[in-house]
Amino acid sequence: MRILSKFLIFAIAVGVILAGVAQAQVASHKLTVRPATDVFKVGSKVRLKVELENVSDHDLTITVIPWENNEIHPEIEGFRPVVVDANGKEPPLTKWGRLVFGRPDPSDNPNHLEFTMVTTSPLAPGKTYTSEIILSDLYDLSVPGTYTVHVPRFDEDLKVIVKSKATTITIVP
Repeated sequence: MRILSKFLIFAIAVGVILAGVAQAQVASHKLTVRPATDVFKVGSKVRLKVELENVSDHDLTITVIPWENNEIHPEIEGFRPVVVDANGKEPPLTKWGRLVFGRPDPSDNPNHLEFTMVTTSPLAPGKTYTSEIILSDLYDLSVPGTYTVHVPRFDEDLKVIVKSKATTITIVP
């Protein structure tokens, strides 16, 4: 009986520790990406809706960088999409994409981004920040085919990258 009670105490202690570890590993946010449609014609604007939901018990900080004409570009606010084709290769970046991803070409003028205004905004627990990325502004999607897209974002609480579930788009002639 004594051995059984010691085993039960040990099992409960291990369960409590594992529950604490599992709880500590929960990301502070959830990312969701959805294309406007699954199929796009070559040359059309490929739009991707991005939603960041605060699933923590505290405010998250959202960076907002207004650009020309007060447009918001989530790709320079920490929502940089990762796009690969059916072969797992990244399509070529546009000039804007090269600047955003920090891979400028020598011919790019300017060869860097300059920000005149950066603001932050709190995102309260349970609230969702929604924005839109125009993938075709970042990537050359002129080759018909199937592309997979996800958006990673750094989780300040866990100090890890949290990725959205991948979505698939098809580019047709």
